[in-house]
Amino acid sequence: MTTQALNNLAHARANLTATAERAEQAHAAQSKLLVRRSEAESLAAAAFNDFRTGKISEEVAALRKASAEADVNDLKALIDQGAAVLVQLNADLAAAQAVERKAESAARSEEDAATASTLTSHIDNLKKLHTEAVDERHQFFRKMGLSKAAMELLKHIRALESEMLQAVAKCYDIHVEMDPPRSPASRKTSSVLDFYKPSAALQDVVSQGAKPRI
Repeated sequence: MTTQALNNLAHARANLTATAERAEQAHAAQSKLLVRRSEAESLAAAAFNDFRTGKISEEVAALRKASAEADVNDLKALIDQGAAVLVQLNADLAAAQAVERKAESAARSEEDAATASTLTSHIDNLKKLHTEAVDERHQFFRKMGLSKAAMELLKHIRALESEMLQAVAKCYDIHVEMDPPRSPASRKTSSVLDFYKPSAALQDVVSQGAKPRI
């Protein structure tokens, strides 16, 4: 299934690829210009050396040196222009990378949310089936007698209580993991009430033996 987040990620990746290619090409072109400038500087130096060693006349040396130095100046102008282009391309590349990371994070968050939603829906369906099965069993036990039905409901309540206590214990462990003691010698302890406060209705059941207010 294609979503907006996935579309954004695909666009960001395509833009990053294109920007990286442009930057790579610009760097390659700049490297060639630098090589050419170095070669032109070598030609200018060679013309002077050839004149000193008597291989060529002063006029020929001057012409060769002037031509090489003109190439050097032209190439320097091109290199300066290319350097400005590279600065902008490097900035564009960094921006494209940042956009790609943000789009990837958004797509991952969307995928995680969809997975969590699917799991929650599955759990809700299982809870519904479980509740229906418990109700059906209760009706069956009522036919066997009210005392039998009450006894089985108490077993069910005990099971629910055990499940809740296990969940609270797991939450406690996570709470401590998120905010552990500052040192092994620390006496800091976490309270269940830091993250879970029983409802007033549940407190009434425990403290007063009152029928739950549903």
